[in-house]
Amino acid sequence: MRGAHGTYRTGNQPPVTGRDNILEHVKTFYNMVKTNKHSIVSVEETPSSIIWQGIVTYERVDGLTATCLHCTVLHLDGDKIKQYMVYCDNNEFYSPMGGGKV
Repeated sequence: MRGAHGTYRTGNQPPVTGRDNILEHVKTFYNMVKTNKHSIVSVEETPSSIIWQGIVTYERVDGLTATCLHCTVLHLDGDKIKQYMVYCDNNEFYSPMGGGKV
C-alpha cells in the first residue's frame, strides 16, 4: 500500500486512507474470520491496474460460513497499490445466520 495516501474500500463502506488505518480496518474484519478460501475466476491486468473476479468462502469464528462473489480492483503507482477496492455483497457474512452458497 502506498504509505499515507493509499485508499482501501469494501463495498458501500466509506474509504479508509493511510497504511495504519487500513491495517487496523482489515485486522478488525479478520478478527471475525476463522478461515477463508479464495478462488480466482478471472484476472485482467494493465500497466496501472489489476482487476480480478473471485469467490471467497469465509468461516466465521462462530463456525458459520458465508460465500461471496467479489471483484477486486487494484490501482497501482509503480509497484505499490494506491487504491484497493473490493466490490462484493458480503451481507451473508454479517448475517446472524451465516451459511449459504453462491
